[in-house]
Amino acid sequence: MSTIGQWPYFQRIDRPIFAKKNKKFFIAGSPGSSGVTDPEYDSHLTKDNVDFLRSKGIDGVYSWNNYAIKYNELQLFKPDIDYDPGDISIDKLKNGLRYEMFEPFYKFFLAHKKTLLTFAKADDWRKPIATAVLQLGLTKGKNPPEPQWKVMGIKESDRDLLRKWKKKVIADAAGDDDGDEEKEED
Repeated sequence: MSTIGQWPYFQRIDRPIFAKKNKKFFIAGSPGSSGVTDPEYDSHLTKDNVDFLRSKGIDGVYSWNNYAIKYNELQLFKPDIDYDPGDISIDKLKNGLRYEMFEPFYKFFLAHKKTLLTFAKADDWRKPIATAVLQLGLTKGKNPPEPQWKVMGIKESDRDLLRKWKKKVIADAAGDDDGDEEKEED
């Protein structure tokens, strides 16, 4: 496991569409994460962890973690880093991601220049899904193309969720269509 700034698996995800929209996207496991299922789980967030995020210019942290960061740890983000625990619970994550998680995450991403998505442990299967959710949203459903999803490592059950998300994004784009037919790249 590689750890940078005490964030397991910390990495920047680069896509041309992120740069075009002046956005940066990072993923990482939570500090101290070990895939625990204890309701008293402590993310072990420290001032050094948060200072590392500040050094990267991260202004938003969104969680696909089973457990929200505790109140006393949340204070470390203030005043310059927003944190959103998402609508996550053990029950919701038991069977993997849910479609309902995509839109709040996407909206949070749009509201920030540099977003970190964190989970209890940086499961590789979440990275391509999160990346595809953002790309589909930013490209109005055009990219990444569906045949690429399998290559990205997205399992079939999660591809079904992405199909539903893509359909919503396309419908929303059709409702917002202002005649701008600019081709969006991935």
